[in-house]
Amino acid sequence: MELRIATRDEVKEWEAFAAAHPEGRLYHSVAYFDTLIEWSHEYELLVARQGGALVAGAVIHSRAVPGLGWRSANIEGGILMKENTPEMLEALYPSLIRHLDANSYVELRLHMRTPRQIEGSMVESSLPLDAMLKRFGARREEKRFDEKTTGTYIVALGRGDAAVLASFSRNCRRDVRKAEREGLMVEDSDDPSLLTTFYEQHVSTYRRKGLAVSLRGPFIRSSERALRSGLIRIYLARFAGNIVNMALVSRFGMPLFTRGASIASTLDERVPPSGQFLHFEIMRRLRKDGFHHYDLGGSPGLEPVEGHPNYTVWRFKRGFGGDFHQDLGVYYAVLDRLKQRVVSLARGVHEQFASLRVVMEG
Repeated sequence: MELRIATRDEVKEWEAFAAAHPEGRLYHSVAYFDTLIEWSHEYELLVARQGGALVAGAVIHSRAVPGLGWRSANIEGGILMKENTPEMLEALYPSLIRHLDANSYVELRLHMRTPRQIEGSMVESSLPLDAMLKRFGARREEKRFDEKTTGTYIVALGRGDAAVLASFSRNCRRDVRKAEREGLMVEDSDDPSLLTTFYEQHVSTYRRKGLAVSLRGPFIRSSERALRSGLIRIYLARFAGNIVNMALVSRFGMPLFTRGASIASTLDERVPPSGQFLHFEIMRRLRKDGFHHYDLGGSPGLEPVEGHPNYTVWRFKRGFGGDFHQDLGVYYAVLDRLKQRVVSLARGVHEQFASLRVVMEG
């Protein structure tokens, strides 16, 4: 059993496998990586079969150094396996390295999404996976399992509205009821024309927080492709006829809150708490569409810490009562140290150029 390049006929099979997998997310979909062409990314799908059935796979995306062809392998979704056993991973990982080594990849960034802690309790079955990767020379981003690393809150949707709302914090429940009482309205849409409004509000939100923003053209074009293919949906909250809060949510595998945009706090007129009600409505609509969980995206740890730069958003996400999942994390492997230094230098130049383009776009 080994990972190899998927045939054309296996792509559709992989999409179904990844969408149904408990760890399946947007970054396991080949259709999603089609949208990253707007950012000059390339990708390839590797799969493995056992007894005739597809049992594992990984999507590699990368950007080649012009003129050299060397590239870094970035596997954002990790190796997705039917069974998360060290035996299966041990059979697959060497074939991945052989493929990379034979195809001008000089380093590997592998993000293994298998949970290692849930609500602070260790998932013992994940530890052998970590040990196996280290035995093959992969270096984990964190040195110790007890260090805090970024994770995500996952809300269970397989309950009625009352039960979901009851799992929220007291302040979150109060804000949901207040927004509903005062007439905040929530809509969902696949209309690409809303992306311009979303981008403008998203940029305003991120710049207030001192965060980096995406380039306007590629962001809108890639998001439009994702909307049209059903990979994401726009959810928006209106008050007094104005759009005051927006969210982009993926709809492949487990739905994931990918980006948000809010101007409610910048308006002169009073606006009821929009974020809490918007996400409650997103959860209700996802459940109606047959989804069982909702991933609220990255957070720095289990319990919010006052004084943290991201404390406000961190506390906001914790208020929805989801279980905090910390995955195995990111593993690195260098295949050619000299070439890797060249690729790193080229990457730094590219990032500086991209930052300059953002500034020039205003």
